[in-house]
Amino acid sequence: MKYILFSIVFLFMIGIAGCGSDDHDHDDGIAYWTCPMHPEIKEDEQTPCPLCGMDLTPVREDDADDHDHDQAGTGEAEIEYWTCPMHPEIQEDEPGSCPICGMDLTPIYADHDDHEDPDEPRGRLRITPTQQQIIGMTYDTVKTRHLQPTIRTVGRVKSDERREAELTVRVDGWVEKTHVNETGVTVRRGQPLVTLYSPDLVSSQEDYLVALNRGNQNLAKRASERLRLLGMPASEIERVEQKGEALLEVTLTAPFNGTVIKKNVRDGMQVMPGMMLYEIADLRFVWLMADIYEDDLPFVFEGQQVEFTLQGNPGNSYDGRVAFIHPTIDPMTRTLPVRIEVSNPNQAIKLDQYGWVSFLNDLGDRLTVHKDAVLKTGRRTVVFKEQGRGRFEPVEVHLGPLAENYYEVLHGLEDGDRVVTSGRFWLDAESRLRGVGTEAVPVHEH
Repeated sequence: MKYILFSIVFLFMIGIAGCGSDDHDHDDGIAYWTCPMHPEIKEDEQTPCPLCGMDLTPVREDDADDHDHDQAGTGEAEIEYWTCPMHPEIQEDEPGSCPICGMDLTPIYADHDDHEDPDEPRGRLRITPTQQQIIGMTYDTVKTRHLQPTIRTVGRVKSDERREAELTVRVDGWVEKTHVNETGVTVRRGQPLVTLYSPDLVSSQEDYLVALNRGNQNLAKRASERLRLLGMPASEIERVEQKGEALLEVTLTAPFNGTVIKKNVRDGMQVMPGMMLYEIADLRFVWLMADIYEDDLPFVFEGQQVEFTLQGNPGNSYDGRVAFIHPTIDPMTRTLPVRIEVSNPNQAIKLDQYGWVSFLNDLGDRLTVHKDAVLKTGRRTVVFKEQGRGRFEPVEVHLGPLAENYYEVLHGLEDGDRVVTSGRFWLDAESRLRGVGTEAVPVHEH
């Protein structure tokens, strides 16, 4: 009797355990385990994928039908050939190793859907929801946005070449006195700079006085013009007329208001024709020279307003205007110099300062695509467009300028298209693995 009761209790406990196990399996709701990279693999328990070694992921009963539907024509299809992920030109009838790199070949399955629908593009891919989730695929919608592209580059301050002058001596002589003895000082128009003694100037003054004393106006005018051409200021010629005698010492004056940026004269030195004594520049107006790349040429034009900040004073912003675009590209840097005119009334901007220049544009409303969706292959620019039901197609696009995070779409996409932003490199690799690749995208004719 004792053994009979023990047997009944033991069988009852086994029954309870069995029921609990069934309920557990039911609660889990896992239909089977599969490989994200090889969805044709279906196992009853979690094991490494026999093809790639990746851990299998569960497919629940609620998603099994959709998963199997998405994999129709690929997961259950026969193996068409074996290829190398690194060398897709390798196509073998049996598994093995790549003859080039030694990597294990992976299977390529026959796509029954493609055979049933010959009009479907050759490069179209089908990615399951599980795969999309694993690779973290995200999307963006092509739509119209307001574009204000800004071209940024570096500029350097230079003096305005139209507001520069050199004080050059035109006769032989000697320096009696220098009135400005240092560079960087500001001078005014007519301010004395240097006093010279020149026998040639003394002789020319005497000829001028002789013509005046004789009352020969034509000869006097010619003698006065000779003095002017020899570099004698008009104020000094008037002194000769007033005194009625030649000046042994002649003072040369500043031709306009400006800053002495070079000095090449000292007291007592001998001077000869052609010698530069001073170089003066009016720094109330300066140039900002900036270099732009060839790709930015369509967005820079004469008369365009620019903003810039200086390295020594980043807190202040200055305005300028594009005055000239050089016609020749630098063959070494492949850049084009652009000249920007800047007003500098208080001379806060210093020569040879560096600054950051922004060329402002407003293109208005344009059709745009996010920059993260763009895949540049070298010869072509491609995006992966969602076609529905887990299908993605590489589409060649022609793009305009980049403003913030968006390119202008010139051709290839339409308003409302959904494109892949995260996961485009995985799609490109998958397309190459299948022997298609983005290079197989048809070329648009224009």
